[in-house]
Amino acid sequence: MPLITFKQKNELKKVRSQITALLLELEDLTNLELKFSDVLEYGCKYLGVDIKEVLTDSRRADLVECRNFVSYFCRTELKITTTEIGFELGREHSNIVTACKKFAEHLEYDEELRDKYNEFKYDLI
Repeated sequence: MPLITFKQKNELKKVRSQITALLLELEDLTNLELKFSDVLEYGCKYLGVDIKEVLTDSRRADLVECRNFVSYFCRTELKITTTEIGFELGREHSNIVTACKKFAEHLEYDEELRDKYNEFKYDLI
């Protein structure tokens, strides 16, 4: 197995991320019959957290991350309203709007988060 440099490894990661993003764009997500509960259940399983804990008021980082993954996916891919997402998570719709906006910003510059989210999204669909 040939040795690769750190720079080459980073380039491979970028290419993988781009390929994953392109594969996701090819999927026709409008025909999905996923429900919020399906996404929440998978998100909890994927991130290794308990659904009951996610639905609490806890601000623990792993629970917040799960809520953000689920909220962002439901909002952007399933076109569920922020009011509906908020109702399901026991939050105000304005909290969901803010969470989705911040999550989108983080996805732009955090390659690791973007890869993790794309994997989550691809596995779910």
